[in-house]
Order: sequence, then structure tokens, then C-alpha cells
Amino acid sequence: MIARLLVVLAALAGIAALVLPLGAYRSPDGKLATRASALRIIAERPPDPTPLAQGAHDLGLSKADADRLAHAVDQGTAAYRGLLIGVFVPATLLVLLAFVVLARRQMGRTAGALAIVLGLASLAAFVVLLLLVGDLDVKDTAVTLKLEATSGAGVYCLAAAGLLAALGGAAAVRHVEF
Repeated sequence: MIARLLVVLAALAGIAALVLPLGAYRSPDGKLATRASALRIIAERPPDPTPLAQGAHDLGLSKADADRLAHAVDQGTAAYRGLLIGVFVPATLLVLLAFVVLARRQMGRTAGALAIVLGLASLAAFVVLLLLVGDLDVKDTAVTLKLEATSGAGVYCLAAAGLLAALGGAAAVRHVEF
């Protein structure tokens, strides 16, 4: 019973991690620059890089350099989205495991072992997100931008999901019942 409850709570924490902000980026004067959830970053269509290339060309870059810059930004955005999708795979699988456990009304050792693995993977994803949401420095000869980043609630919900899943899995493997 307690193992199922912990896995269901882990699944809910995983869902919360997906929809809550991952971080807040503030400019040096303290104003909020941006804040977005993983779901928003993954689901939104990436912006068209053409205006960026045109703006860079207007600032004096050659057409080829402006296009390369826009392409690099587009590729970086796609890589970031791909990383976020990969980070949230264990949390998504935890939701599926919670549905299976609730439908079967029991949690065996196999499901417990799977919950431990998914919990540890979620904790590893938490560490990746902590490293990812760091200071963002963009330095160029024409532009210097310093944004201070703080981890949001979504990052810590992912850690809670991992911890709850690992504890629920351990309880299922050891047949701990209350």
C-alpha cells in the first residue's frame, strides 16, 4: 500500500516538474527576463531564425555570417529541447508505472525495481537540470549580456519525484506495508 502511494506521489511530482517553471532568468538590474516550464519549451514551436539573421545583417554582419549565426541559434534551441525531452522521459515512465500499479492494485518486486531505476534516473536528471540552469553569459564585441539564473520549482519537483519513486520501489522490493 505504501509503495503504491509513494509511486503515485512520485508520478504527480513528475507532472508538476513538467508544468512548473524550470528557472528564472534575471537581468543584472533584477528584472525578470524570462521564466518557462519544460512543457512550454518542448511544446512551443521554435521561433523563426530569419528575423535574427536579418537583424544581425543590419548590425553589420555579412549575409553569410548572419545566416550562420541564425543557424547556430536554431541548432542550439533544438538541442536544448531534445535534452529536456530526454530529461523528462523517466518522469513520464513513472506516470505510466503509477497507472499500471493503480490498475493492478498491487506492486510487486519487478515494479519496485523499475520504480527504483526510474527514481534514480529522475535524480540524475535533476542534477543535469541543476547544471543546465546556471549563469548564462553571452559575450561578443558588440554585445555583452549577463543573466543570473535561479532554479525553479520544476527542477526540485523532479528531485522529489525521483526520491519518492526510489523509496516506493524500495518499499515494494522489501514488501514494507503499513
